[in-house]
Amino acid sequence: MRPSFAANVAAEALSAGVAKVVLRVNAATARPVEVAELGVSFNGVSNTAVPVTVELVRLDDNGTMTALTLVKQNDSLAEAIGATAAEPDSVEPTTGDVLRTWYVHPQTGLIEVFAPDARPVIGGGDRIGIQCTAPAGVSCNVYLVGIE
Repeated sequence: MRPSFAANVAAEALSAGVAKVVLRVNAATARPVEVAELGVSFNGVSNTAVPVTVELVRLDDNGTMTALTLVKQNDSLAEAIGATAAEPDSVEPTTGDVLRTWYVHPQTGLIEVFAPDARPVIGGGDRIGIQCTAPAGVSCNVYLVGIE
């Protein structure tokens, strides 16, 4: 069994019309990461609000972000997690390719479980992010489950 982990960010504020990388995951140099699942939810209150654009993106750089502690999904495995993760701080990372895009109503959320043969892969030493663009200010919770 390969080690798996979850990266979690809670109550990240989004400004109206501004794209923001709300979670970044970096694969260790020699250990690619498969994205098994991701989720995002919002605290919007208007049922007529315009949807939030949620994107799974490759990142060209790290930006300036605050490190997160990854949570092992199986404590019985002795092997350490090699990946790292971060949440927003002062400088946005530069986005590259957009791998997936969803429109999500700001009163709801999204849980995407990728089939094993359709999982996006972060190559060794590369990085991926979840970027949200909300038409109105809301906060979001976001997570990503990865397998090394």
